Formats: sequence, C-alpha cells, structure tokens
Amino acid sequence: MDGPKEICIHFERRCHSLILWNEDGMSEGKLDDILATSTIVRRPTVWFLTSISRTLTERLLPLVNASLKLSKSSQRVQTLTKEALDILHDDAEERNDDTLKDESSIFEADNLEEIAEDLKTDIQCLMDLGRLFKCPVLDAELKRAPAAGGKMSTRWSPHKNYCDRIYQGFPANLRIAQLDFSKDAITKWRAHGDRHSNWPVVYFQHELYRKGFRKIFERLRADGVFTRGLDEIENSDLFKLSPFKALADDQAASVEEIVKGLLTDLESGTDSMVVIQGDPGTGKTVVAIYLIKLLVDIQTFTTLEDLDSDARFATFFTDTNKGLLQDLRVGLVVPQQSLRSSIKAVFNKTPRLHPSMVMSPFEVGEANGTFSLLLVDETHRLNQHAIQPSGVLNAKFATITREIFGGEDISKTQLDWIRAKSRHQIFLLDAAQSVRPADLPPELLSGLVADARASRRHFQLRTQMRVRAGSDFVSYIRWILDPHPLSLPPVRPDFGDYDFRTFDCVARMRDEIFQRDAEVGLARMVAGYTWEWKTKKDKKAFDIEIGDTQLCWNSTPIDWISSSNALEEVGSIHTVQGYDLNYVGVIIGLDLRFDPTRRRLFIDRDSYFDKKGKENNPALGRTYSDDDLLRFITQIYAVLMTRGIRGTYVYACDSGLREYLKGLIPFHS
Repeated sequence: MDGPKEICIHFERRCHSLILWNEDGMSEGKLDDILATSTIVRRPTVWFLTSISRTLTERLLPLVNASLKLSKSSQRVQTLTKEALDILHDDAEERNDDTLKDESSIFEADNLEEIAEDLKTDIQCLMDLGRLFKCPVLDAELKRAPAAGGKMSTRWSPHKNYCDRIYQGFPANLRIAQLDFSKDAITKWRAHGDRHSNWPVVYFQHELYRKGFRKIFERLRADGVFTRGLDEIENSDLFKLSPFKALADDQAASVEEIVKGLLTDLESGTDSMVVIQGDPGTGKTVVAIYLIKLLVDIQTFTTLEDLDSDARFATFFTDTNKGLLQDLRVGLVVPQQSLRSSIKAVFNKTPRLHPSMVMSPFEVGEANGTFSLLLVDETHRLNQHAIQPSGVLNAKFATITREIFGGEDISKTQLDWIRAKSRHQIFLLDAAQSVRPADLPPELLSGLVADARASRRHFQLRTQMRVRAGSDFVSYIRWILDPHPLSLPPVRPDFGDYDFRTFDCVARMRDEIFQRDAEVGLARMVAGYTWEWKTKKDKKAFDIEIGDTQLCWNSTPIDWISSSNALEEVGSIHTVQGYDLNYVGVIIGLDLRFDPTRRRLFIDRDSYFDKKGKENNPALGRTYSDDDLLRFITQIYAVLMTRGIRGTYVYACDSGLREYLKGLIPFHS
C-alpha cells in the first residue's frame, strides 16, 4: 500500500500498541496517546487506517459474496471510511494554510476516537479472517502477468467451495447470517465438513457465537433449512455420541498421550494396555469413539489435504503415522445391548466409521484373526464365567473359551478374551458401576488398574460433562447411598441451579417429569428392579403400582430412551446405563430401605426381582450375601441418580428412606 514517504508504520499483531517511525524520531505507545500528542503523526496514521477500512469494505466483503446492504456493521464501516476520507481531504487543503503552523489538531477529538476505535476493530477483523485466504487480503484482485501459453492466474483464491456449499443451504434473504457467522461456520467446516479431521476448535469469540447461534438457527429453521428443533437435535444420540464434539482439557490430553503411546508401540512392535477411569458423566464413551475416529482419520488422510496446522492433533497426520496405521483393525466392544445399538447407529452416520466396528464381547470372541486394537466401553460390565441369560449364550461362552485357550477353563473371563484377541487394548471403566454378580469382580478390575499405573498407561477423567451440578454431585450421591453406617453432613451442598428434589408422592414427581419433557425433552422415569415384569407376557397389565399410580416397564430393550412410548414408561438400569437424560425421576423401590435406629441402609432380598442380579455362581463356588447384594443395589441407584443433565428427582417407596432423604435432598411438598 502506498503512503506518505516520510512515514513508515508497523502494525503489530497486538492492536493495543503501535510503533511509528518518522523523520523526527520514533513514537511508541498506545494509539490514542500517540495521536493526541502529534498532528504530524496523526494525519498519516488515519490515512493508513482508512486505507485498511477501504480494503475491508470494498474488497474483502465482496470477495465472500456478502450483501453489504444487509449488514449494519459493514454499512457503519463504509460511513466511517467516507468520514475519514473527507477529513483527510480537508486536511490536504488546510496543510497549506500558514495558520496551522502551530501544529494544533485539525480533528475533533470525539470524531478521532470514534474513527480510531472502529478502524482498530476492523484491523482485528482482518487479522481474524486472514486464515480464510492463501495470501494477504491486500492485492487480492491483482492479476499476475500472463504465464507461458497466455493463461492468466490469480494471486490467490479464497475457500469458494465453502461459499458455494453454504449458499445452497442458506436462503438468499439470510445472507446476513452468512456474514456475521462466517468465521464460526468456516472454522467448523474446515475442521469437520469435508475432511477427515475431528479436531476440537476454540475459535475467535467462541462464546459470543454460541450465545447467538440459537437465534440464527431458529431463523433458518423457520425458513425451512432445518426440519428438527435445536433441542431435539441436542437430545439425539447422534449429537451426544458424536466424534465431532469438542473435548474437555483432560479428555484431549488423554487422547493425545494415548495416541502418542500407541504409535510408539506400533513402531516398536510392543503390545500395550491402557486404562481410562472416570465417574459417571466424565465422557468415557465419547473419548472411545473420538479415539477410533482420530485413528481412522490418520489412517486414511491424503497428503494433498490442507490440514490445519494449529489444531491440537495435527502433528499426528504424517505419512509415517499413516503407514503405521495402514493395516489397523480396530473395534469398540460394548457389553450392554441398548448402548451398543445406539453407538452402531452413530457409526453408521459417521464418515469412515462402520457399524461392524461396534461389537459385543461374544462377537469379538467368535471373530476370525487378531485385532490391532480393541477399545472396551463399560469394561466393568464384562462377564466372568457365570450362568448367562440363555442356554445359547452359555454354550457360546464355553466354546469361545475352549477355542481361544485350548480347553475348558472356568477362570477365564471376557476380559481374557479381549486380551487374547488383540495386540493393544484400551479399557474404559468405573468399578463403582458394576451392577450384577456376573460382572467382573472388583479385585480383577483393581488389578487391571494397577497394571496400567505401573506401565504409566493409566488416565483419569475428572471433568463432569453431564450433570450441571458441579464435580461434587456424583460423590455426594455415592455418599448418600454408602452402605456403611451414615450420619448427616454438617451442611447440605449447594448445587446452584441444578434441579435436585425428593418427593413424597410419586404421582407429583411423574407430573413434574411430564412438564420438564414438554419444556426441553428427554425427561424420563426410571426405577430399581423392585417389580416383576408382568407386561412381558401380558401387554394389558401394569408392572409398577404405587398407590393409585400404575406404570409399565420399558416396552423395548433397545434405544428405549428415544422410543415413542418412553415418557409413559419406566426404564431400568439395563436401558439407561451409559446414557444422558435432561431430567430423571428415580423411583427407589422396597429393595432398598433405611433403618432409622441403626442409621444405615439395608436391602430386602425378596423385593428385588432381577434374578440375574442376585444369582449365586456355583461353578466358581461363590455365594452372594446380603452385603454383596447391598453393594450392587446401591450402585444401581447411584447410576440411575447420575443420568440427569439438568435435574434429578427422587421418590423412595420405603417411608424410613423417604424421611432420611429429606435431610439430604431438597424436599418438594
């Protein structure tokens, strides 16, 4: 850009300071201070800032095909540019006036401050939008000299494919949305839209865009761009389990270290085992899905892609790492049928992932060959040798063990299958979420964690990603349900705006759940297995009867939360473990009671109707006592009471427990 020869100006990346050189020396400091002390510096400075503003309004905005008439901010920049040019024109005429030799200012202070402040903002906009282009915005429309053969080429080209793509989806009368949200949209598109990467991006004014996104979304939805509401999308499994979600710091750090370690082990030919631990809601499942997507992205990326060098995991995308992962055979093992089905659906809609990657432990055991890597979600739900739900599965368990290990061995578990069928394993677990005697025993899980710690391959997730009550909520719930003698805490914790209540009437709790579902969706009733499943054989019957309230268990074992009848039904541990709800209403049945004299929880074995939940293991010589059963039942209720993102409601059938909970949980009269 041409300008007065006697002035050389340098704009630093940080706009709060400026360094100016002129024939009289150097001025340094804040822009306002410099302009206030020297007219000779002020004139060329305003000239340069005005030139940049003209570039913004006359070149940059037309290049992204934005409608200037629809943008108040761009109209304001144009107006200010014209005002600044008028000032400069007047200045040029008055510079020959001898009356100005006293170096007094020719600018009104308020005009100067307004121009300087707005143009300083424009400079920052140019800097933040600079990554859209292959080279500087200035000279954007200049042409090179004709190359050999007479062809003409531009100096650079913007991401026109983004513009074309977004124009197809956005109605013409909402071009203002394209302009105002272009940096957000482009950042997301470059990271997620047509590329392999699922890197987390924290872009300029991230929170500002998040706050305004809902309003823009609803305008687009009203114009027919979207068919589903934002709440409906956010409540879907595809959104909650998506590998394109930004990770929390501890999640991202764990992913980074795990991938580094895996690549090192693949290069050296060393087998490995990783353990990721985390309380409910810390995002273990999301990390597992994210890891698989990232590894597959590295495996399949092309060297011609314009990878974002600023992204956290960009350094993994090398030809060397691609070669190490070339023959990668990866699988995600999910013991629970319902959660497995939901994750399969997500993989089916995610580029380069396939539903066949998501397997049950039995499918892994029966698979041919060896996997490079197996990730196991809800590792604590893997089975030891025990009576399975059906005779077919009993036979499969024995056959798989025999084929893998060469003979009958009742000491072998599904964990042993996983380790025998893969070179590398990543186990995601929370031992406090074991809910049945057939689950892996605590001592085995403790040994797994100890081995991972010894090899420095143990990772702990601590950020609470689900419950909006802070990081202490899960530990408080577990304290309430601690099977050991209890005492009231000196002060009940304050969980802020989190809707945490106990009820003395299940009908009122159900009404509240219905109301919350109408407001934000995804509000459900769940319960302990304290009632027989009558409707399994008689569809006209009711399973749960409390006073005048009659309810039924979940009518489907798969994806119940999203099923059409879910709001009218009651889910169990087997249909909600691993899932998020906005609001959860938990019915604690008569299987769990409270003794006010001894001040401790106890169980009623006869009121617990999960046959597999209290079944002994004669093959291993194990008999499960009331204390063992108390541990399983309290852990079930702890899982149920940590499903709610926005709120948790509790009703206890036992009067003693109901009174006890009133001292620990706010009471809804």
